[in-house]
Amino acid sequence: MARTSLITGLLVGSLALFGCSMPASTTTSSNGPRNTLQDATSGNTNQMPVAQAADAKCKLRVNGVLPDPVCSPGERDPRVTQDNIQQTICVSGYTKTVRNVPESLKNYIYSEYGIKNRAPGSYEIDHIISLQLGGANSARNLFPEAYNIPQGARIKDVVESRLKRMVCKGKMTLAEAQRIISTDWRTAPSS
Repeated sequence: MARTSLITGLLVGSLALFGCSMPASTTTSSNGPRNTLQDATSGNTNQMPVAQAADAKCKLRVNGVLPDPVCSPGERDPRVTQDNIQQTICVSGYTKTVRNVPESLKNYIYSEYGIKNRAPGSYEIDHIISLQLGGANSARNLFPEAYNIPQGARIKDVVESRLKRMVCKGKMTLAEAQRIISTDWRTAPSS
């Protein structure tokens, strides 16, 4: 760790000495463009790692946390209903039997959202209504979700699992869980 910090310090110092700077990407938010500075050792950023092209058809909302509601409103799998949840989403391993998003569809979603350059592991193409909540594998239910933001992919995954447990225990209907996750998952109840 100390060696990595020393190397990083030398690299940054050398760049500054020769008039160079570390690469920054520009993001656009409702407050205008913002620059992000990539931390060379951890992959974390000081701001948003989401860099959408200005001419993107679809726009991420709330600093990259939520999808464009027109392009990606969320879509249910019609085979999953409140009446059959105990035979579908509440069965361990269910999502492995229905997950099917080809690479070509993932690339299409990145293109629609204007995300042209992305570091490996910086995004996932996520289901808005997760498969564990009866979501479909369609373009209308997919969006590029960043990992390295405060309310990114890993946080949403925890909420999805919590909602599924609530649905399977009868504490919430499937329709209510799907509505919450597709409109603003950050409003989901904590238990």
